[in-house]
Amino acid sequence: MAELSAEQRRRLDDGIADLLTRYPDDQKGAALLEVLHVVQEIVGWVPESVMPLVAEKLEIPVVRVREVASFYVMYLLEPPGKHLLEVCTNPSCSVRGGDEILRRACERYKVKPGHTSADGKVTLEVVECMGSCGTAPMVALDREYRENLTRTTLEQLFAEIERD
Repeated sequence: MAELSAEQRRRLDDGIADLLTRYPDDQKGAALLEVLHVVQEIVGWVPESVMPLVAEKLEIPVVRVREVASFYVMYLLEPPGKHLLEVCTNPSCSVRGGDEILRRACERYKVKPGHTSADGKVTLEVVECMGSCGTAPMVALDREYRENLTRTTLEQLFAEIERD
């Protein structure tokens, strides 16, 4: 379980307070997605231990925070590896090689989607459409899109990860 440092707690409190100025007092829960984004920016992921704090600030049940955080793939529920590799396998990417990219990444880093490699180097995620159907297949490496992947460019991507 991750404990927040005093500085992280201050930043989170300030971030939530700022966000809540945009919502009516009786609709604080509507800020949940944005608050989870703030948590992830500050901590690097959304720890289970922070969910009760978020729930308290937004005056919603903890289970609601957990439901939302676990539903959206953009929120990481465990500490990420050094690199985040997101692979699109929706129809356009899948037809053009997205499933193969996912298979090769799983084999290369000995990791299943949604988890981090044993060496902590790569967190692998399967994501829904990233809106780049015309330049499929694609992945995002550390949130940077890599489009029109070929076997060669995929190997270059893997080499880039492994150099770091």
